[in-house]
Amino acid sequence: FVNGDSAASLTAQPACSTTATSKSAVGSYPSTCAGAADANYTISYTPGSVTVGKAALTITANNATKVYGTANPTFTGTVSGQQAGDTFTEGFSTTAALSSPVGTYSIIPSVSGADLADYTQTVTNGTLTVTQAASTIALKVNSGSITPGESVMLTATVISTTTGTPTGTVNFYDNGTLLNAAPVALTAGVASYAATALAPGLTHTLTAVYSGDANFTASSTTAGVPVIVAPLDFTMTINGPSFATVIPGSAITYQVWVSPDYGAYSGTVNFAVSGLPPGATVSFSPASIPANGGPQIITVTIQTAPATAALQRPQPPPTGRRDAAPLALAALMLFGLGGLRKSRRALQRFFCLMVLLTAGAMATLSLTGCAGGFFNQAPKNYTVTITATSGNLEHSALVTLNLQ
Repeated sequence: FVNGDSAASLTAQPACSTTATSKSAVGSYPSTCAGAADANYTISYTPGSVTVGKAALTITANNATKVYGTANPTFTGTVSGQQAGDTFTEGFSTTAALSSPVGTYSIIPSVSGADLADYTQTVTNGTLTVTQAASTIALKVNSGSITPGESVMLTATVISTTTGTPTGTVNFYDNGTLLNAAPVALTAGVASYAATALAPGLTHTLTAVYSGDANFTASSTTAGVPVIVAPLDFTMTINGPSFATVIPGSAITYQVWVSPDYGAYSGTVNFAVSGLPPGATVSFSPASIPANGGPQIITVTIQTAPATAALQRPQPPPTGRRDAAPLALAALMLFGLGGLRKSRRALQRFFCLMVLLTAGAMATLSLTGCAGGFFNQAPKNYTVTITATSGNLEHSALVTLNLQ
């Protein structure tokens, strides 16, 4: 064109065409023009080409989460930039599997369909987050009732609420007080601990707490397991004779065997007695037993009160025998006097016999009634109770004291 003319100056505009269409694949297609006319110009045409380039296709994966030990969820995403008439199917892949540990994993999207080669793909990955699974813990004991000092085995089993076996440690508690010095490791989901120091005379409520691990959350028992420990106790028996005879003012000893049932007493063992004769006192050796004193023999010494001897007033002889002694003396005197005439030696024998008879009569009158007991005191049996007390426990043993 010259003189400032342009294509717009032509009296007839050219018409251009190409074999490329909106559905043409990526490539180069010829284009031609014709039909332009003008009185001032001779018009010639040079063929051209139309280049079809790749369209932009954006593929995106949405983020997702799952719990450890569960199957992967159904992944979703979006595809944008597809041209009219083109359809694509989106797919996803990830390295995460059922047992993949807690963490994050890429969700890689992809598409399939016809004419995909005509697109330049832009891929945006999603993120799969694997979270911890919940756990439950159950506690069992080998016995719900034990004696003091006896151990009880605690067994905790930790279970996944999904799949897999929890690892980590367990702590055991007695009414909220930690029992184990160090956490007990799980082996195949099980932890065991022998509790050996449960206090006697109590009901203990035992619980267990799981620490959790990378894949499982912590958990604890929902209810305590009761274990009853019997109270400390002891036995008390008489060691040797339980019957003894004593005269007033004398002492007598008994021996008592005291022994703890479970190695120790619940507290200091103290002793007391009841049922003693009037005025009697008691002593113990040893005076008491400490809680850790073990089995011992206790010597119980009872000191009786001295009795005062009181002579009874002579009682008159029975009827019919009141004058027996004087008559006997008179008979002896007559017999003796008859012999006085014979010899001086017979007289001497007579006086000696009189002295002996008089002394015997006096003794008979003064000590009448003494055969009933010591110093005329009637014999009596006393049931003496020996009591041992430790804490709130009390045991007794009986002995008999015969006081003459």
